[in-house]
Amino acid sequence: MIQLNVNVPLVNGDTSLQKLVDNIQLLTKEDSSIEKIKYKMESLEEQVADIVVRVSKCEDQAGTVEDVLEKLNRLSESIDVLQEDNRSIREIERNDVTEMRDMLESLNIESRGIMERVEDMDKMSTRYVTCTCFYLYLSENYNQLRMLGYIKCIAANRNNCMDLLFCFFIEDPC
Repeated sequence: MIQLNVNVPLVNGDTSLQKLVDNIQLLTKEDSSIEKIKYKMESLEEQVADIVVRVSKCEDQAGTVEDVLEKLNRLSESIDVLQEDNRSIREIERNDVTEMRDMLESLNIESRGIMERVEDMDKMSTRYVTCTCFYLYLSENYNQLRMLGYIKCIAANRNNCMDLLFCFFIEDPC
């Protein structure tokens, strides 16, 4: 800004020269003000542009934040579904364990029954073989007894039935 300090002498009372100087000073003041205003306007334009950039970044980040929140919500829903599936799996496992325990118990009971039947069958087969040997002995069918493997007992104890039974239990060819 240019400062003019001019005192113009009045000529015949004419103030127009003084007005001109005042106008020039006013214009220079205005010019400097206009320059300041232009500078401030350019600065404001830069600030506005910077603000627009920041706002757009914030909008982008807001969109990103919304995306992240949406993804978190989906993740939370997935976790809920997985927890429900986990509960279902545990329930199925409990049911399976209960079923298997019941099956094992029934198999245990069945195996005891089978063992009792096997023992009964063993007793019956022993009685049957004993009776068969005794019958063959009484009928003096020694060839059949030889085929069954009792010839030692019979040869040693031909006349004693109790010895035959005793030999059968000691020397079981089966």
